[in-house]
Amino acid sequence: MSGEIPWPFRAAGEDAQSVTSAGGDIGRWVKGRGTYMASQTGSVVELTAQGSLPSFNMEAKLVQSQLTIFPPEFALLFFQPEVRLPAFKPFQVSTTFVAAEAIAELVVYDADGQHRVPVQAAPK
Repeated sequence: MSGEIPWPFRAAGEDAQSVTSAGGDIGRWVKGRGTYMASQTGSVVELTAQGSLPSFNMEAKLVQSQLTIFPPEFALLFFQPEVRLPAFKPFQVSTTFVAAEAIAELVVYDADGQHRVPVQAAPK
């Protein structure tokens, strides 16, 4: 899970150095690993990532690329605190966006590279 996070997935002003999480921990965001599924209901597209965090006090999030492309691309990131609690913790995170037309697939980047995730249409 090492390696710098590519620019399109960094928050404005964020670099690869230490940051503070929402919980107040000091650490850094690193590429994560997960499995992905996507669905579309009407105009709402939902992308979900799930898996296991290698430390109990890590956090997972899906980040949308800053590139203005459609459909948007995403990255799965893990917040890795400086002090880690050695216990696995399952995670599931989701994000949504609006699309005027049907989306066939989404692209997600993680520690294993690029994943093309098929979007399942909701039954009518």
